[in-house]
Amino acid sequence: MATINAIKPKRMSTLRIFTTTILCATLVISGCGLLHTTLKVDPATVAEVRAIGKVIAHTTTSGTWEDTTQVDDFLLVDLGAVDYEAARNKARNQLQGIGWKTSGSGHLWIHMKSTKWANTVLKIDSFENYEAHGEPLESKVEKALMTEPAKTQTYIILTLTRTA
Repeated sequence: MATINAIKPKRMSTLRIFTTTILCATLVISGCGLLHTTLKVDPATVAEVRAIGKVIAHTTTSGTWEDTTQVDDFLLVDLGAVDYEAARNKARNQLQGIGWKTSGSGHLWIHMKSTKWANTVLKIDSFENYEAHGEPLESKVEKALMTEPAKTQTYIILTLTRTA
């Protein structure tokens, strides 16, 4: 019986060391950002959406919070429409034709969710709406708008976002 009792403390000591090591490793990994997540739209999704019209400018924006970085694709698109309303409706119809469903809308914007691409959403918006809310445009997009200012009322802004 003395032999069994001699083994027990050694076994407990090994278990404590193992548990402590796992706990410390988890804390170190999470503290060092090794568990960082980047949410980025699949390039195939972007290519599919780009095909609905003439892309005037394409850029990405990113924001980081906690252990997540979200990278959004931002496209300025010309659909050859006479005004924003016609462009917005044409974009919605074309996107619905390739598997996007409307999930919300307002006077100047439409939110859509992909039925094909997991955790991917899209917003159709107007330059006017961005201006009204004081949202900054990426310099690449702003430059494209300044090249043909009369077209600002016919272009649409598409923002593609990958969600968790």
